[in-house]
Amino acid sequence: MRTIVLGLVFVMCAQTARAATKTEVMVPMPDGTRLMTDVWRPNPAQFPGPRPVILRRTPYGRGFPFPQSLLVWNLADLNGYIVVSQDVRGRGGSEGTFLPFFTDAVDGPATMRWIEQQDWCDGNIGSFGASAEGIVQLLALPDAPDSLRCAHVQNASDNLYDSLMPGGAWRAELTTSWLNGFPTPTTLAAWRAHEAKSTYWDPVVVDAAERSRIRARVYMTSGFFDIFALQQTAAFSHYVTDSAPGSGHTLVLGPWTHGDAQTPIGELAYANVAAPTDDNLAFFNHCLKGKGTPNWPSLRYFVTQIGDDGAAATGEWRQGTLWPPPESILTPWYLTAAQDVTTLTVDPSNPVPTVGGANLSVADGPRDQSALDARGDVLTITTAPGTSDYELIGNPKARIHAASATTDVDVVVRLTQVAPNGKSLLLTDGVRRGRFVADPSVLTPLTPGAPVPFELDLGPVAVRVKAGHRLRVAISGTNSPHYEVNPNVAEPLSSSPTPVMTTLSIYTDPAHPSTVTLPVASGTPPLPPPPPPPGEGVDAGAPTGYNCGAGPGQAVSMGVAGGVIFALRRRRRHG
Repeated sequence: MRTIVLGLVFVMCAQTARAATKTEVMVPMPDGTRLMTDVWRPNPAQFPGPRPVILRRTPYGRGFPFPQSLLVWNLADLNGYIVVSQDVRGRGGSEGTFLPFFTDAVDGPATMRWIEQQDWCDGNIGSFGASAEGIVQLLALPDAPDSLRCAHVQNASDNLYDSLMPGGAWRAELTTSWLNGFPTPTTLAAWRAHEAKSTYWDPVVVDAAERSRIRARVYMTSGFFDIFALQQTAAFSHYVTDSAPGSGHTLVLGPWTHGDAQTPIGELAYANVAAPTDDNLAFFNHCLKGKGTPNWPSLRYFVTQIGDDGAAATGEWRQGTLWPPPESILTPWYLTAAQDVTTLTVDPSNPVPTVGGANLSVADGPRDQSALDARGDVLTITTAPGTSDYELIGNPKARIHAASATTDVDVVVRLTQVAPNGKSLLLTDGVRRGRFVADPSVLTPLTPGAPVPFELDLGPVAVRVKAGHRLRVAISGTNSPHYEVNPNVAEPLSSSPTPVMTTLSIYTDPAHPSTVTLPVASGTPPLPPPPPPPGEGVDAGAPTGYNCGAGPGQAVSMGVAGGVIFALRRRRRHG
């Protein structure tokens, strides 16, 4: 487990006594609320005078139990940093009411301004932390004082709404399970009362205008199966393009889950998944002490290659500047099923279970989806085996034309890689809730029976798909508990509506071209040609071969007759 923030490798040394000394201080916020803060100062005989400061703000307790205590020892005792650790508002010894993250855009900068005024601070501040401790850093960046030189952020997001309710669907195994770890029943009720993307969420969403004020350098790490992967990769690229010139932001994106870089990851045993070996202490030494010139690139990401057994994996680290890589070509995969309209039953009492993925409280990572793919309430569409290797690097998207028999329904899309032995390894997934298809800020009932396009953002992927492997799209109305089951009626979640059964009709005819857009970095995936425009027939002599008579729960092969592969003509680059 990557349980020690900063990813530092510590060496235990025998010490008769800790040289650093701790002082407790109640730091006042602009509204008068005081936050309990520990200040760890190194031995003044060894490190005299004002020192650079590294700040941690946390809802988990400001103390440093073992092995985190090694962090203070390394930063303070060995390297002369002052370490400041603070309980966020309403937690630990701090005053006020705990409403997670909603005051951190104010409290974080206020704490930094207090630090820079202390005689022990030399005017240089850095911050660090992972997960919730990373979120509070990102929210504080726009209004941080100039004394904040840099921030080291792991596994975090600067857009809490999209993280907790992607596509308008409540992430039960993340949002509910995390809040249940705190005495915050009012928070749970308040967030469910604001399920729409409204101004309520403004304090926990960093927008473009706010990003333009960011001056500190941000070093991020994340994983393709991290719970915040989609939002953190977006934040990185937004910072590169929107924040102050010369900020020098960095992202390391591995095949990891939330806080776990050890193999196996999910059900894949990696042969070489070690993170880049930069000493992250060098990041602080550079931006806080002016030592050295880090030569790491802006972006490093790991490209996974799954073995033919669907159990072993290898890969390599690549470099770039932005995520998704602008050189990847967005390539539409036109989905064609056995019928123009495939109707699935959506039973809230028997949802499609979550098996792996970007999870916090249940099994995570790439796991075999073949049992789910075989369910009768799942439509699967599968390519032919590839005849040569190709790479997908970027953020897939889906546009699914669908209708509900009731006033609401979810469309869930899973993208998997199918090994030659039949294992269907999850690459990424996404969801769109019907009540927010028309407008994410307004709860709008669906018209029963009327098809509408469901737009889905899927999480980032970076895979080299070997020849003989296939891609699969699985579409369903549930994925629980990853996404809370939709009651299938467009009534507010706060009213606790009684769930009802419904049907989800998925359209794949030329008039309603459902697609999954793939970020193709190299090679040619075995995708079918685009369908003919509505009203035009198909040449009887032309090979079609991608309509193979499969129904729900069956794989529709998307190859073409005779094994001929048609390259898509409709391609565009990231823009």
